[in-house]
Amino acid sequence: MHSRRKIHPNAIRGALAALVVEFNIPILPTRDEKETALILVAIARREQVGEAREVAIRGEPKSLALPEQQRFVVEGLPGVSAVLAKRLLEHFGTVERVIAASEDELRQVRGIGREKAKKIKLVLNSRYEVSES
Repeated sequence: MHSRRKIHPNAIRGALAALVVEFNIPILPTRDEKETALILVAIARREQVGEAREVAIRGEPKSLALPEQQRFVVEGLPGVSAVLAKRLLEHFGTVERVIAASEDELRQVRGIGREKAKKIKLVLNSRYEVSES
């Protein structure tokens, strides 16, 4: 592709990286048109299979020490980074106390504002309803 148009391979790689990282567009590299067609057929078959399988939103953590497992759980909350998870756990002491905290209590932690506290409590307190996709 790049040799016919005299485009440097790094320019192609940079454009592909931008699509994946900045625009969240998945890319499946293939060697040629035939392999592309085979992958498209496999995707189409998989989409048409009647049995729906649940896909994990987050991967299973490798065997982590207890503090890492606790941070993993808290990092699953909306807008909570690794740094913020650590702050929350240091402030409240346990995952259970983080989850039980009120919006006002959450806002006492540096990095948690009104909106983030609301989003966290919305996720924690909303009834789980399966949406039909």
